[in-house]
Amino acid sequence: MVNTTKQLFCWKLAALLAAASLQTPAAAQEKYRFADLQRQVVLKNLSVSATVNEQAALQADLDDIRLSQLPEFSTYYRFFPDDLTFAENAFGTTHFVGLRLSQNLVDLMKIRPGRIQAAKAALGLKTLQVADEQAKALFDFRIAYVNTLEHRTKRDYYSKLASISQQQLRIKEKQYDHHQELLPSVLAVETEVDDYESQAAFSGRRVDSMERALAAYFDVAASQLAWDDIEETTELPGLPVLLAYASKNSRAVQQFKQSKNIELGRAKASQYNDLRFTPFVGVRFRGDRFGSLGTDPEFGFRFSMPLTYFQKKNNRVRHQEATIVALRQKAETAEETLKHRLSELYDRQELAQAQFSRAEKQRYIYQEKLRIEKSRSEQMETLGSGKPETLLQLQIDYLENALKSKLYAYARLRLYYEIVYACGARDAEELPEQVETPLSSAGTRNALWIWQSGDIVAHRAKRMELLNFCRASNFDQIYFSIDSHLAQQLDYDPRIAAFLRKLHAEGLRISALVGDPSWVRPKRRRKLVDRVNKIVSYNEHSAVEEQFDALHMDIEPHLLPEWHDQQEAVLQDYVATLNTLRQTLRAANSTLAIELDVPVSYNKIAENRHIKNIIRSADTVVIMAYNRPEPDRLLSAVGKLLDISQEFGKPVVIGLNSDDFQTQEELTKLIAEIRQTEPNLFTFSKFAIHDYADFKRLTEKPNEK
Repeated sequence: MVNTTKQLFCWKLAALLAAASLQTPAAAQEKYRFADLQRQVVLKNLSVSATVNEQAALQADLDDIRLSQLPEFSTYYRFFPDDLTFAENAFGTTHFVGLRLSQNLVDLMKIRPGRIQAAKAALGLKTLQVADEQAKALFDFRIAYVNTLEHRTKRDYYSKLASISQQQLRIKEKQYDHHQELLPSVLAVETEVDDYESQAAFSGRRVDSMERALAAYFDVAASQLAWDDIEETTELPGLPVLLAYASKNSRAVQQFKQSKNIELGRAKASQYNDLRFTPFVGVRFRGDRFGSLGTDPEFGFRFSMPLTYFQKKNNRVRHQEATIVALRQKAETAEETLKHRLSELYDRQELAQAQFSRAEKQRYIYQEKLRIEKSRSEQMETLGSGKPETLLQLQIDYLENALKSKLYAYARLRLYYEIVYACGARDAEELPEQVETPLSSAGTRNALWIWQSGDIVAHRAKRMELLNFCRASNFDQIYFSIDSHLAQQLDYDPRIAAFLRKLHAEGLRISALVGDPSWVRPKRRRKLVDRVNKIVSYNEHSAVEEQFDALHMDIEPHLLPEWHDQQEAVLQDYVATLNTLRQTLRAANSTLAIELDVPVSYNKIAENRHIKNIIRSADTVVIMAYNRPEPDRLLSAVGKLLDISQEFGKPVVIGLNSDDFQTQEELTKLIAEIRQTEPNLFTFSKFAIHDYADFKRLTEKPNEK
């Protein structure tokens, strides 16, 4: 999500341009088809516009909360009459004027972060609601369009049926003139004519009403709306795939999760609402007359806490815990309800498909009967002994079955759109084709370094190539490089967000890969802070499915020239750099996990106190065990680092270099042997392959026997 104010402006501008384009004289007679209208429906929807404005208001609230970090300027005046004047050595004046600069540190350090967390979660919730309103506007339009098509079809078919039945009625009336006993059949045909005509008239009125409503919505003439039959653009996957996708992407479930984050932020802030600790500095003016004013500096602090503070805090904690449990239960209930609804919709769609198939077979049978009867009638007319009523009845039977087939097709189409909407997707193309892939199947999977990110983002073919490669390989995480150029693109290139959304839809976890050895130098740490802030800002303004899941640091200070003779100083600077990283994330209230690349050479200096501090600073440790393609050699080379990681409870990922292997079979064999040798070693971890380009070349090599 880009800056909300800019988004609102762009949204309104797009709507104005869209409206202007529909009103140009050149387009006065232009026909607007289904695809054209789909592109306009979101821009025209007032509910979407209202929700976007609410989103802008929440962004303003968040900006306002951030301003509370600034100190407060205050002034005061005190006057002491003669009979209340204190001793000269104590105050010595009648009038006091003070100027103070103060800051409530409890508010700054405890309350403000909670309020920001709650405000961000509220903004995230509103972002989900914007997406939901957009999807709902699209869904409502599609259903309205299908319903209009259905009534147009009913109107046309019932009109044809009424016309044919009138022909039948005329024949029956002639027969009745000679055979009075045919009266019941005449009355039956009359009833059919009345029924068809009333159905045609009703559908005609519905068509007129619906066309006027849609024309008014899009601000075009009803005659400009084109009514072409539409059908499903993409076949839906199976029910397990739909359930898995909906469980992860349903906006209703995500909204409950965001509500939980709002409650967590509010609770975090409310625990300290009654505390005040406000240091201040200032200057005091004193004296009886303006000409004899004296000035003194002043500083101090104010602290206050109600006697019931701890009882109130306990009550608020209980309230928070109960609310979070309730929200979690609501989320679980919403997920279960969604699964039941999807299962019901899927069953109904399968039934509609079966009914459509049966109706199509019946239609074909009557079509053949009609063809045969037409041929026979032509022969009989030649002989002067034809029976037109038989042909007319077959025409009625054929039209009734053709209409039934059409109605089942429309019912199936409505269910199709309803399933797509219930899954949390806007189009069926967003749904995965299968649920059991190497990426999502059970078992431990691997990660992949990708350094060619800029080139991949710039070319659609390469994005699809990477997606297909990950889908076909045993990867569930990628370390996606964000260099300085791509970091700038995060602010304005929608292809990045779209690609991350697609990767997440495939079950991939995406880490933002950054790093430079020079960042350990104090003068270069600003580069690290700027890059990290770019990524944090992007996540803050993006939908959940478009965000990075972690921060992958590949700093590697051992590559610096000073490493050889100033190793202790470099390690000390490295620890300070990692502390700066933590402080940067904390200041931004970011929850991004830190994954840290650690060279296998650190195993030799594992006793150094800085190595423990480095590993302690990471959330996940990635040991780059390169140049060791044998299991025993690899395990012995990482043993001490594994022990330190286990001491601090850090998950470990073992990094392997594709260049160390001749074939993919060799690499796969090494992984299997290590897992077999140390089955408990990788309970919560995996292997990472370096890198995409080299590993791709390795997979293309034939396995030599």
